[in-house]
Amino acid sequence: MKDKTDLNKLRQTKEYIPKRKTVDEKCKAQTDKVKEKIEEIVATSHQKLNQGTSSEKMMAVGVIQLVNEIQLLTKECPNYSELGKNIKKLFGINKKFN
Repeated sequence: MKDKTDLNKLRQTKEYIPKRKTVDEKCKAQTDKVKEKIEEIVATSHQKLNQGTSSEKMMAVGVIQLVNEIQLLTKECPNYSELGKNIKKLFGINKKFN
């Protein structure tokens, strides 16, 4: 019969230590979430643009223009280190990634 290991034994072994995610893994996961959310917003905006009321259409145009400006900015300045800081400042994010 196999001996069951209890939680205290697991804590004492090196195998139990959970692997921490690196900053790159966290950033990639977050980037994927943002990309998915932007695609969802643009799809909703296109739907509102085609079938919404006049105020919804105006809002949809604004959203699409904003997304296009952000895309243009990131394409023209891909390695600009201040870009991320400025975007964080714009959205009021002052925390560093842990």
